[in-house]
Amino acid sequence: MTIKWSFLGLTPYEKALGLQLDLRNQLTEGSAVDFLLLLTHPPVVTRGYSERGDSGLLEPRERFAAEGIQIVDVDRGGKTTYHGPDQLVGYLIFDLNRREMKPREFVETVGHMLVEVLDSYNIEATYNEADPGVEVDGRKIAFLGFNIHKGVTMHGFALNIGRDLKPFSYIVPCGKPGRPITSMEEITGSGYSIFDVSWRIVTVMGHQFDDEMDEVLVD
Repeated sequence: MTIKWSFLGLTPYEKALGLQLDLRNQLTEGSAVDFLLLLTHPPVVTRGYSERGDSGLLEPRERFAAEGIQIVDVDRGGKTTYHGPDQLVGYLIFDLNRREMKPREFVETVGHMLVEVLDSYNIEATYNEADPGVEVDGRKIAFLGFNIHKGVTMHGFALNIGRDLKPFSYIVPCGKPGRPITSMEEITGSGYSIFDVSWRIVTVMGHQFDDEMDEVLVD
C-alpha cells in the first residue's frame, strides 16, 4: 500500500479540517491511497465531542481571545487539548477497512510510531494505552484523538516540540486536571527542527505500516 504525505507548514485549523474532509470523501468513494498531513497550527484549543459548555476550560473565553487563542469544537474522540506553532500535528486519513485493521490496533500503531521517533532523539517515551497518548516519566508529550466514519479515520496526533507550554495551563488537558505536560525541548534543553521531526515521522510510519511513503502537494 501507499501513504501519500504532505508537509503544509503553518495552517489555520479550519483549512486543515476542510482538507481532511475532502480527502476522507475521496477514500469513502473508493480511493486506494491513504494520506498523512503534517503541519503546525496558529494557537487553537480544540475540544472533542464529549465536551459541553465551557468544560475543559480553566480560564474565561475572554482570556483566550485576548491572547489570540481560538476555541473550536470538533468531531473527534478525546477531550480538550491545545495546538500551537511549537507543536507538530499529524492528520491521518486512512481506510481501516482496506487495511483490515481494528481501530484499537490503528491507534496503538500510531502511538508506537511516536515512541520510536522520540527514541531516535534519545528520549525514552512510552505509549499509554489506557489514556491514548505518549508520555515521558509520566508527563504527556504527545496526544492522540481520532474520528472514524465508515472505517475511514480523521484527526490524528500532536507532538510537543518547543518550550511554549503555557496555554496548556488554561485548559484541562485530555480531561485530566493537573496533568503534567512536557515537550522535546523541555526534556533535553535542545532545540529541534520541525522539518527534521517530520522526516523522521515519515520514515518510521513507512516502517510501522509497511507502506511506501509518497510525498505529494495537498492544497
